[in-house]
Amino acid sequence: MLPGSIADVSTLNSTVEWMESLGIKGRLVADRGFENANNIASLLDRGIDFTIPSNAREMPVKKLMTKAKKVMGDPDSIRRHEGRTYRVAEYEVGIADLESGHRYVTRLEQSEKDADSENALFDRCPKIKAFVILDPRKAADDMDNLMSAIEQAELELEGTVRRDPAKEFSKLPAFVRSHLEWSVDDDGIMHIERLQNSFSFDSNRAGMFIMFASEGTSWEEMMSSYDTRDWVEKAFDVYKTDADGSRSRTGDPDRARARFFIKMLALIMRIHIQNTIRDHEKDILSSKRKKDSVCGLTVNGVMRTLGTLMVIMSPGYVRLTPPSKTVRGIFSLFGLEEPVAGKIALS
Repeated sequence: MLPGSIADVSTLNSTVEWMESLGIKGRLVADRGFENANNIASLLDRGIDFTIPSNAREMPVKKLMTKAKKVMGDPDSIRRHEGRTYRVAEYEVGIADLESGHRYVTRLEQSEKDADSENALFDRCPKIKAFVILDPRKAADDMDNLMSAIEQAELELEGTVRRDPAKEFSKLPAFVRSHLEWSVDDDGIMHIERLQNSFSFDSNRAGMFIMFASEGTSWEEMMSSYDTRDWVEKAFDVYKTDADGSRSRTGDPDRARARFFIKMLALIMRIHIQNTIRDHEKDILSSKRKKDSVCGLTVNGVMRTLGTLMVIMSPGYVRLTPPSKTVRGIFSLFGLEEPVAGKIALS
């Protein structure tokens, strides 16, 4: 994974060719700005594995959200990742190659318009995976933020007299205006009313998002790869403003390079910890063994737990605080010997 923007397919192709010349293969993790049917088709042509969030602008993709909503209540839709619970529905999306360019196509019910022609087109298209995901926590936050903004607009405008009501209303954010309408009574007083239909739409879509991935990508691989992108992005966001990766600058080039190196090692360690825990949980689920104390831990949870193991230094002796069951489980999972107290041997 390389940080930076991939503006178009030509930039992507040159980047991939350069990496392949170095003997590097991997997974492309991009953001919503890159996602469209033409770019996805280019990735398929090159045989590149990818994870990309969808902007859900195309109608076939939007319909997947409506379709998924009907099955989100099933117990089979429950998934876990990094200590959070999600509802997930998986679908296939075809990439149709037409004279006008590429477009998305999905399998339709027979009762839907143009079902026969669309399904025939879908059957002969290359496919990608689409994960339609509902995050209950994000859904609550989305609605809280929306209602807070709407209530603030009502407090500012309702019952007031404005010289230019239309201009005042236009100053509101677009997502707020789409839920409200305004009027002025005979006394020149401004009134604000809510559009109920728009609230129904938002409540149905709150907390939902779609992730695209190449065929054969599992839920865990998709989520973990996007987590990796977030970590790298946050790390390099610091470096954009502080070249040495620290708020306390240094004029020593060697020290700056060392900090870059340490940060990169930390990212590699986080990725390794996450993958190890994920594989451990999959092994336990497949063998139907009882979950141990390490299951369910996030990367941050692992680091916090290990932080409870303290070293007490005394003259000529090192003493450890008693390691908890979870600490012992973490050491065992990573094939490490449990540290023990003892005398300091001086050579």
